[in-house]
Amino acid sequence: MNKKLLKQVESCVEVYPDSAMRLINLIEYPEHLHGKERADYALLMAQTLDKNYLDSLQSDSLIKIAVDYYKSNNDFLKAGRAYYYYGKVMVAEDKLSEAMQAYLEALDLLKKTNEYKLQGLVFEHIGYLNSVQGVYDFSIDNYQKSIHYYELAGDSIGMVFGCRNIARGYLAKQHNDSARWYVNKGLALLPDTTNQIRVSLLQLLGLIAKEEKQYSQAIDHIVAAIKLNKNVKNESRYYLSLGRIYMDIGEFALAEECFMHCICTNDIIISSGAYSYLCLLKKEERDYQQALCYKEKSDSILNIVSNDKLRSQLLTLQKKYETDKLVMENRQVRLEKANQTYFYSFLVLLVIGLSIYFIKLYRKKNLRNIEALKRNEKIIEGVYLQDYRVRTVGKAGA
Repeated sequence: MNKKLLKQVESCVEVYPDSAMRLINLIEYPEHLHGKERADYALLMAQTLDKNYLDSLQSDSLIKIAVDYYKSNNDFLKAGRAYYYYGKVMVAEDKLSEAMQAYLEALDLLKKTNEYKLQGLVFEHIGYLNSVQGVYDFSIDNYQKSIHYYELAGDSIGMVFGCRNIARGYLAKQHNDSARWYVNKGLALLPDTTNQIRVSLLQLLGLIAKEEKQYSQAIDHIVAAIKLNKNVKNESRYYLSLGRIYMDIGEFALAEECFMHCICTNDIIISSGAYSYLCLLKKEERDYQQALCYKEKSDSILNIVSNDKLRSQLLTLQKKYETDKLVMENRQVRLEKANQTYFYSFLVLLVIGLSIYFIKLYRKKNLRNIEALKRNEKIIEGVYLQDYRVRTVGKAGA
């Protein structure tokens, strides 16, 4: 019964996650499962919760069961998928170093499979970890690899997300032309004009125009994004961008209206940012008491700390991963060189052996020829001596 339910969950979790949730909850006493069934349950539960946006209910100890089982049984695909979800659980718990390690493990396993979409997802999440730490060159490279694997998987929407993420990285590096190129590429790849990701691409066009002081275009793009947006959770980030543009052109009343729209969001980054901009706005208006109040609220929400240590840990993990790859490649090269050395050594020894054999053969033959010559000379000498004696005896008789 449990095995049948698990197969049903696996068949529908990607397309019908709500149905998968109902099915997996029908499994009674999951703690009594053993072996493969236990690992399958752990992985499918993580996958089902993820697809239903219930990350807060994830359990690192549960998904670790799947990780350990599949890896020990050389099931590279499921082990890679388990590590991917383990990484997501670590991100939810704000353990970013452990998340990076899990994603790198996932890549190492998945490269032995043809699961290209999942590899694209893993590179996308690694790119996100690097991006939030400000390591934009690394994140751009990660996102480019995600596009490559999404293309292999035939996932055009995944490619659009990759283009958007790369554009964000280039915008952070103030490479506006590259950012715009990737935004336009993403828009060209969209199958329709109503897709929700179009909203974030329009926002990026607005931010690029803002950086280039094309404020009228910037406002048009952001307003278009707000009108097209259907996700209430993302609305505040677009108002934050619009408020920043209004601040730049001195429209403080409109800017304040936008920022006030953001302060009640559950996203602490957006909320803190809104208070921070309100602080700057009040300084411009010389209302220093209100500015100080907003500054304290911003700091209390975000609790700003240095991320240098964490950034270093993430870079170290990646460098270790790349180093391990180089070590394996060097071992392979050394092995190939050793094999070549053995082969050429064998050839040299073979040539030397054959040379010695032919030299010995030549010497033996030469010795036989010399001995034959000596015998012939003795015979010839004997004939001459006999002939001489005959002639000498003949003369004496005469």
